[in-house]
Amino acid sequence: MIGGGASGIGIAALMSERGASVTVAARQSRIGYCDPHRPRSVLEKLQAPESGLGTGWRSLACVVAPMVLYQMPQDFRRLVVRKHLGPAPGWTSRDEVERNVSVMLGARISGSATRGDLAAVTFRMPDGTETTVEAEHVIAATGYKVNMRRLRFIGDGIMRQLDLADQSPVLSRHFETSVPGLFVVGTVAANSFGPMLRFAYGAGFTSRRLTQFLRRAAIRRSVAVNAELATA
Repeated sequence: MIGGGASGIGIAALMSERGASVTVAARQSRIGYCDPHRPRSVLEKLQAPESGLGTGWRSLACVVAPMVLYQMPQDFRRLVVRKHLGPAPGWTSRDEVERNVSVMLGARISGSATRGDLAAVTFRMPDGTETTVEAEHVIAATGYKVNMRRLRFIGDGIMRQLDLADQSPVLSRHFETSVPGLFVVGTVAANSFGPMLRFAYGAGFTSRRLTQFLRRAAIRRSVAVNAELATA
């Protein structure tokens, strides 16, 4: 397993529970597990209020004021999305991983090859030495960057009309792209509305805002059609 984020650690724990021998290789110097929920004092709640994205004033701001973030300069929005809430595995995976999974920290890939039916991946360690791991399967849980141009199901004609910034679509206040009638939601919309859109928790905000807009648009179309019929 290459990557020590939420996906990598979560999958490693599940595979280990089912009897697989798993090695995790991560660039970071520690695995930053989320803490389990616990009772918090009034002072702790004031210092770091809770929200759907966890604790802290920044996370709370992302939850309650995504439209304020939408008004911010594009470069600032991208910085917030990139820096806030990095990869953090859930605490429920920690015991299994620490008991039964081999974890290599500070490991950076320096090469790979096949040896018979096995994959051999070589890592450079913090002390300068190299370690090679042979495995039947290699899973790259290394995260990803949004790039609309790599979505091959979008035709060239539509792609040419899309207004992009850092390969993400520039969206209206209602998730509409520069192509009328084409809407984008989820992680792809994070650069417009903030880190909340990277998580399932953001679906509530998205669904409410998008359905309200589509409902108003449908009413406007209905009124226009009725007026046209009345004058026919």
